[in-house]
Amino acid sequence: MKMIGVLGEFVVDLIADRATIQHGPGTISEAVLLALDRPVRVWSGIVSDALVDLSERGLLVDQATAAYLWGGPRLKNSRPAERSGSVALRKHTMLEYWAPSTGSWR
Repeated sequence: MKMIGVLGEFVVDLIADRATIQHGPGTISEAVLLALDRPVRVWSGIVSDALVDLSERGLLVDQATAAYLWGGPRLKNSRPAERSGSVALRKHTMLEYWAPSTGSWR
Protein backbone atom coordinates (compact mmCIF):
# COMPACT_ATOMS: atom_id res chain seq x y z
CA MET A 1 0.00 0.00 0.00
CA LYS A 2 2.93 2.34 0.65
CA MET A 3 3.88 2.08 -3.04
CA ILE A 4 0.41 3.35 -4.05
CA GLY A 5 0.95 6.45 -1.89
CA VAL A 6 4.29 7.09 -3.60
CA LEU A 7 2.61 6.72 -6.99
CA GLY A 8 -0.03 9.27 -5.90
CA GLU A 9 2.73 11.74 -5.00
CA PHE A 10 4.40 11.30 -8.39
CA VAL A 11 1.11 11.98 -10.18
CA VAL A 12 0.46 15.09 -8.05
CA ASP A 13 3.78 16.52 -9.25
CA LEU A 14 2.27 16.60 -12.77
CA ILE A 15 -0.86 18.55 -11.74
CA ALA A 16 -0.82 22.34 -12.00
CA ASP A 17 -2.45 24.62 -9.43
CA ARG A 18 -6.17 25.04 -10.12
CA ALA A 19 -6.11 22.36 -12.82
CA THR A 20 -9.31 20.51 -13.68
CA ILE A 21 -9.00 16.82 -12.90
CA GLN A 22 -11.17 13.78 -13.40
CA HIS A 23 -11.53 11.51 -10.38
CA GLY A 24 -13.04 8.10 -10.07
CA PRO A 25 -13.16 5.36 -7.46
CA GLY A 26 -10.09 3.21 -7.08
CA THR A 27 -6.90 2.90 -5.11
CA ILE A 28 -4.66 5.01 -7.34
CA SER A 29 -7.21 7.78 -7.83
CA GLU A 30 -7.81 7.93 -4.07
CA ALA A 31 -4.03 8.07 -3.46
CA VAL A 32 -3.73 11.02 -5.85
CA LEU A 33 -6.48 12.96 -4.07
CA LEU A 34 -4.93 12.14 -0.70
CA ALA A 35 -1.52 13.40 -1.88
CA LEU A 36 -2.87 16.60 -3.45
CA ASP A 37 -1.42 19.72 -1.88
CA ARG A 38 -2.81 22.31 -4.30
CA PRO A 39 -6.31 23.47 -5.24
CA VAL A 40 -8.04 21.72 -8.17
CA ARG A 41 -11.37 21.61 -9.94
CA VAL A 42 -13.13 18.27 -10.35
CA TRP A 43 -15.16 17.41 -13.45
CA SER A 44 -15.89 13.72 -13.46
CA GLY A 45 -18.35 11.01 -14.36
CA ILE A 46 -18.24 9.40 -10.92
CA VAL A 47 -16.75 10.60 -7.63
CA SER A 48 -16.21 8.96 -4.25
CA ASP A 49 -15.88 9.97 -0.60
CA ALA A 50 -12.35 11.18 -1.34
CA LEU A 51 -13.98 14.28 -2.86
CA VAL A 52 -15.36 15.20 0.58
CA ASP A 53 -11.89 14.86 2.09
CA LEU A 54 -10.41 17.06 -0.65
CA SER A 55 -13.03 19.72 0.01
CA GLU A 56 -12.53 19.60 3.78
CA ARG A 57 -8.83 20.28 3.24
CA GLY A 58 -9.78 23.44 1.30
CA LEU A 59 -8.43 22.13 -2.01
CA LEU A 60 -11.64 21.91 -4.05
CA VAL A 61 -12.06 24.95 -6.31
CA ASP A 62 -15.68 25.89 -6.98
CA GLN A 63 -18.26 23.13 -7.19
CA ALA A 64 -17.39 19.67 -8.42
CA THR A 65 -19.30 18.44 -11.45
CA ALA A 66 -20.20 14.76 -11.39
CA ALA A 67 -22.83 12.58 -13.00
CA TYR A 68 -22.74 9.92 -10.28
CA LEU A 69 -21.69 9.57 -6.65
CA TRP A 70 -20.22 6.37 -5.22
CA GLY A 71 -19.76 6.60 -1.49
CA GLY A 72 -21.19 6.88 1.95
CA PRO A 73 -23.48 9.29 3.77
CA ARG A 74 -21.11 12.29 3.71
CA LEU A 75 -21.12 12.24 -0.07
CA LYS A 76 -24.78 11.27 -0.30
CA ASN A 77 -25.79 14.30 1.77
CA SER A 78 -24.23 16.67 -0.79
CA ARG A 79 -26.96 18.36 -2.81
CA PRO A 80 -26.86 19.78 -6.34
CA ALA A 81 -25.92 23.45 -6.66
CA GLU A 82 -25.83 24.10 -2.93
CA ARG A 83 -23.45 23.64 -0.04
CA SER A 84 -24.47 20.89 2.35
CA GLY A 85 -21.68 19.73 4.57
CA SER A 86 -18.42 20.21 2.73
CA VAL A 87 -19.05 19.41 -0.94
CA ALA A 88 -21.15 21.26 -3.48
CA LEU A 89 -22.05 19.34 -6.61
CA ARG A 90 -23.63 20.79 -9.72
CA LYS A 91 -25.68 17.65 -10.40
CA HIS A 92 -25.62 14.02 -9.44
CA THR A 93 -27.42 10.73 -9.27
CA MET A 94 -26.78 8.62 -6.20
CA LEU A 95 -25.71 5.05 -6.75
CA GLU A 96 -26.12 2.52 -4.00
CA TYR A 97 -23.57 2.86 -1.23
CA TRP A 98 -22.22 0.45 1.35
CA ALA A 99 -23.22 1.15 4.95
CA PRO A 100 -20.63 -0.52 7.19
CA SER A 101 -22.66 0.15 10.34
CA THR A 102 -25.51 -2.02 9.07
CA GLY A 103 -23.49 -4.26 6.76
CA SER A 104 -25.81 -3.58 3.87
CA TRP A 105 -26.21 -1.65 0.63
CA ARG A 106 -28.50 1.36 0.65
